[in-house]
Amino acid sequence: MPLAVTHSVAVPPVPVLTAVRTAQDPQCGYDRLVLDLSGSLPSYSIRSATQVTADASGRPIALPGQNFLLITLHEAQAHSDAGTPTISSQIQQPGYPALRSWVLAGDNEGVVTIAVGLPGQVSIRTGELPGHLYIDMKE
Repeated sequence: MPLAVTHSVAVPPVPVLTAVRTAQDPQCGYDRLVLDLSGSLPSYSIRSATQVTADASGRPIALPGQNFLLITLHEAQAHSDAGTPTISSQIQQPGYPALRSWVLAGDNEGVVTIAVGLPGQVSIRTGELPGHLYIDMKE
């Protein structure tokens, strides 16, 4: 299930994760996580994990869910040039069937990690639109 997509991004400026949004599509049964980015889409990888730890510190994160997705953006940041966070570091729980929770698990040295809590094994599909990366999840 690991997925890796490479984009050549000329930096500076480093793409900034400006928002994370969630939605449901009842017609097809998918829950959606959307990453909004300024500038070009960076390279990214998506993989499953059995636990979540904070980047750099290695401390465990008690993210609701039984399985987890780790979405890692390379050559990106989740803070302004002045160091102000652009994304909350609090655990978010939208209450959807497949997308139980998500959290910013890391923003360190040009690498941003978003962890997603899942109820178990899910199907995923991904897509890109200008300034947006989306991940759809379905039980």
